[in-house]
Amino acid sequence: MRVLRLADLVAEPWKNGRGSTREYLVHPPGAAVDAFFWRVSRARVDRHCAFSLFPGIDRTLTVVEGDTIDLGFRDRIVRLDRATPPYRFRGEEPILCRIPGEAIEDLNVMTARTHWRHDVTRRAIDKATPIDFDGDHALVVAVSALRVATADAKVDLAAGDAIHLDGPTRLELAPIDQPGEALLVRLDHVAAPLA
Repeated sequence: MRVLRLADLVAEPWKNGRGSTREYLVHPPGAAVDAFFWRVSRARVDRHCAFSLFPGIDRTLTVVEGDTIDLGFRDRIVRLDRATPPYRFRGEEPILCRIPGEAIEDLNVMTARTHWRHDVTRRAIDKATPIDFDGDHALVVAVSALRVATADAKVDLAAGDAIHLDGPTRLELAPIDQPGEALLVRLDHVAAPLA
């Protein structure tokens, strides 16, 4: 279990330079913004702007702080806030985002679809809750303060902190401040098709 503190994450500009993001993890480690297999980051969006394009990438966006964001696709408008489920879309889709109120922060999970896949779940934690992960990698991102316990370690996470799990793990999440909330991210390798 590796602990990732939000306070330690360094803000970097978006690929298109129109916003900023803080990276939790990228694979392979140190991969550039156009050369990763998967990436988990937290972005601040405080104005209307275009999203960066990521051809070949599947993305999931989840609002973790702030008000509302509208995602304007060619054929639809999707409104996301702190209550909506994680929203999945293709990274090559052009998106114009609109911030109708206060700035938001979101969790952004991206995977190169020919090599990896991901799943993001928003989970209320109102009591001690056992969680089993059986994927290749997983992250637990605390939306509010949580206590995490495994068979051999315990750690407290402030809002925005995360843990990285490398391989199957059983853990228990418990709220520190009621009610608790977490985002559960699972990342699995996809076998390349035979030529």
